[in-house]
Amino acid sequence: MVTQRTNEREPAKLLSVSDAARLLGIGERSAWRLIARQELRSIRLGGRRMVPRTEVDRLANVVERS
Repeated sequence: MVTQRTNEREPAKLLSVSDAARLLGIGERSAWRLIARQELRSIRLGGRRMVPRTEVDRLANVVERS
C-alpha cells in the first residue's frame, strides 16, 4: 500500500496559550487576561490550558472589524 504525503499540514485545532497569543499578535500575559475575563474561551486538557483555533479566528475577526 502506498500512501501519499503532502507538505500541507492541517492547522492545529487546539493551541497553547502562548501560540494563541502569538497568532493574535499580543503578549502571553494579555492572552491570560482575556481568558480570565472569558473574552477568549479555553479548555483544560490534562494539566494544560488550550485555546481552540476557532476562538483565535473569532477574536481576530472581531479586532479586524473594529
